[in-house]
Amino acid sequence: AVLPSTDGHERLYAADLFTLYGFDGTSGRTLDRWSGGFGSVGGPALPLTVGAAGDDLALSSWFSGVVQLFDPATGTALHTCPAAVPLNALGFDGALVVSQLGTNSVVRLDPATCATTTVATLAVPTGLAARDGDLWVADWYLGMVFQLVDDGAVIPATPVAAGLVAPEGLAVAPDGGLLVVEAGAHRVSSIGLASGTVTPIIPGLANGP
Repeated sequence: AVLPSTDGHERLYAADLFTLYGFDGTSGRTLDRWSGGFGSVGGPALPLTVGAAGDDLALSSWFSGVVQLFDPATGTALHTCPAAVPLNALGFDGALVVSQLGTNSVVRLDPATCATTTVATLAVPTGLAARDGDLWVADWYLGMVFQLVDDGAVIPATPVAAGLVAPEGLAVAPDGGLLVVEAGAHRVSSIGLASGTVTPIIPGLANGP
């Protein structure tokens, strides 16, 4: 996740199970390191993904079965909610959106009450990406990316790309398209939203077997 900072440098945050890191986006220098564990009170609960949520961070961990809204300014979890095998989470439309393997769905989560509403049902929803009022999700099993929200309105899951190999991480690209980690092909690819064209741009990722 990337957040702006008061010193003019972006902050980059990475989740690594037992540790949540904060880096200077320009120099790469480690600025913050938060450790946590099962039932962590106030700290990160074994986060595996991190997404932007306004000035805060959305942490998800299928390992501990929770989603957290985390304040990097104070280094504390503002809210911790149970989730059904969460694979990704980020801020969207004043709440959080979470991809859940346990319910095969993307849900909208109110972090203050932990109440959820279903946005879409998919096979294996993984990476999420949002821009303004638009929301997309990758489906690891189907090898596709779908748009779920268009200009603030929930729509039927609409394919924007297919033929991907185990897509996981998803992000909005500077050119307005999407970037996707094809975990099964060990690469990052770009997706042209108008054409649906998938173009490998970073091969040879060391992202597991």
